[in-house]
Amino acid sequence: METSKENREWVYKNQKYLNIIKYNNEIIGFAFLLPCTKELMESFVSKRINERELFEKDKIYKI
Repeated sequence: METSKENREWVYKNQKYLNIIKYNNEIIGFAFLLPCTKELMESFVSKRINERELFEKDKIYKI
């Protein structure tokens, strides 16, 4: 998913397990664990919400 500068900064500050993906010394993405509630995960798996919505809704828990 594309992400905003605000979301990237939140990830860098709040995630303990962050994998930065580089190609030719340029950051092209990142991967991280996103703990969430059972309800949020069920909504994501059943495609009621997408990756971006899962991330945005989960941020309110201040993981």
